[in-house]
Amino acid sequence: MVGIRESDSPILEAPRLWTLGQKVFRLIEDHPEAFTGWRILAEVGLLFSRSTMERHGRPASDPRDEALYNGMFAGLQHGGVTFRTILERDLEPSVLANLRAVVLPGVACLSDQQCEVLREFVRAGGALLATGATSLYNETGGRRDDFALADVLGVRSTNVTHRAHTGYAECADGGPFNVAATGTLLPLAGELLEVEPTGSAVLARFVEPPSTTPLRRSPRRSCLCSRHTSSAPVARHTAPPHWN
Repeated sequence: MVGIRESDSPILEAPRLWTLGQKVFRLIEDHPEAFTGWRILAEVGLLFSRSTMERHGRPASDPRDEALYNGMFAGLQHGGVTFRTILERDLEPSVLANLRAVVLPGVACLSDQQCEVLREFVRAGGALLATGATSLYNETGGRRDDFALADVLGVRSTNVTHRAHTGYAECADGGPFNVAATGTLLPLAGELLEVEPTGSAVLARFVEPPSTTPLRRSPRRSCLCSRHTSSAPVARHTAPPHWN
């Protein structure tokens, strides 16, 4: 039996939406064969981390963590990428074996075991895209001295954080994934983590907006890096771009 209660979601308080919801669930109940046995074609997995949502920035959760996920979700859609959302319980070799790439949008909280599964995924030829503070905290929200995936991502943390009201990532060498011309400025804002490349190529550097006063901070370490492991690219950037 499939059903919903009117109290389950405030959006269903509107009579029209409540009636529509009843029809949808009745259709699923009457024709289960039409909604089972499907093969998922998406080869890109976007991780939704409940641990990060609940434990990063304790004692109060950081609302920006959900914004990072939503922004990457919108960005993948905007780019026409076929992807599927995966959960923390999906960080298993049997699940990742069906994917070519895994996206970690500011997934700050990862356990050592989860990091090892992702490390093996990359060794097997998978691609990993990680942003923000990914792997800088353990599963309980405790901060590490460095990214647990530093060896995979090709960067290390300098333990310096900048808060920028506005700024830009200046692209180099064709820009991230060769989609932007050299010198293109991509808007950035919010909390920026300084990283130091350790064998990875710098694709972009953080620069402050034009000003009549001299710049007071060197942008040499806040950068977007890319490192190739096997035949797959592995990348990291310090903050997400604004998706339009």
